[in-house]
Amino acid sequence: MKTTALLLSLCLLCTTAATAASKTPTLARATYDALQAAQSQIDGGKSGTAAAALRTLLATLDASPYEQAIVLQTLAQAELMRDAPVVALRELERALALAVLDDKARLDLRNNLAQVAMLAQRYERAVVHISAWIAAAPAPRAEAYVLLGSAQLQLGRAHKAIAPLQKAIALAKPAQESWYQALLGAYHETKDYGRCAELLYRMVRLFPQRDAYWRQLVGIELTRDRQREALAVMELAYLRNALNSSQDLVALAQLRAQQDAPYKAAQLMEDEIAAGRIPGTALHWEFVANAWYQARESTRSVAALQRAVAGKGVRPDLQLRLAQLYVEGERWDEAAGMLQRVLDQASLKASDRGRGWLLMGIARYGKRAFDAARDAFAEAAKAEPVRSDAEQWLAYLDAVG
Repeated sequence: MKTTALLLSLCLLCTTAATAASKTPTLARATYDALQAAQSQIDGGKSGTAAAALRTLLATLDASPYEQAIVLQTLAQAELMRDAPVVALRELERALALAVLDDKARLDLRNNLAQVAMLAQRYERAVVHISAWIAAAPAPRAEAYVLLGSAQLQLGRAHKAIAPLQKAIALAKPAQESWYQALLGAYHETKDYGRCAELLYRMVRLFPQRDAYWRQLVGIELTRDRQREALAVMELAYLRNALNSSQDLVALAQLRAQQDAPYKAAQLMEDEIAAGRIPGTALHWEFVANAWYQARESTRSVAALQRAVAGKGVRPDLQLRLAQLYVEGERWDEAAGMLQRVLDQASLKASDRGRGWLLMGIARYGKRAFDAARDAFAEAAKAEPVRSDAEQWLAYLDAVG
């Protein structure tokens, strides 16, 4: 609702009523001339002067309710121009209460009252007036239902906003985007996530360029525990270039990994890191490594972990994981070198130190450095989490001599 459009509506209503009335005895010539003068002042930016003159005029019209009704409507127009919608609402309601306007004028006044009530943030009054207008109008416009729904939303009654907003969208050809947003908000407030999803599927078809709707639809599908549907939406959004933030792209990769597509998840991350749309952080490279590992691409998993541990301040557990992969690939020298970097850290947790010594023992054993392996396993046996494994290795070395 725009104030300018409302002012024009009020102006037309007052002018039409005054002109029609000027042909009858119900509006004196002096009153008509005063109204015309006030309208000229309003149009000329002198609304305060017009309002003062109209109030003086009102005091002389006690015996003529019809003239009062017309003057009150023009006065409301002046008050709106002075940015006083609360006062304008009061004057319009006074005009309605006089009960002297014909059916059409009263209907138009109801519509204007509802709009002024919205401007004045008197939402309960807006509901009363627009409901009366809808009940009496032969063919209510879609905008009237939007106004009713908006007022109900402002009153915190989302459940009562849904029906009028649905009606507005059904009537309009086409409906405005903001109406869909309002209805979506009402569905969300009432936690009707099924209808949220249904409406959002419609909205992404109507407004595919709005990235936010794609993200909202994914979020709703995840809220409904429909991961496959959420992934399908994200894949389509990705193909339409509707996912542009690194957060969105990482979320897509995570969904792929969760839905048993780790290869595609890792490939997406690597491609987008190379393109500069996802930062090449240690955390992101760790995700890539995990995905490649799940996809049984050990060589590529190792390469990703190497990128993850390349910077400063890397977590020891990442270094240990890379060492683990080196051990699994029988890359003994690389494993030993990485493990030495970990074990040289004075602040290393006891559990990580024990795991490091256990892997070091295995690496040394692989290099056939049996005495050095025994020393490593003896160190590992001091740490509770790996003590049992270390003792088994020591027993094995004792058995084979």
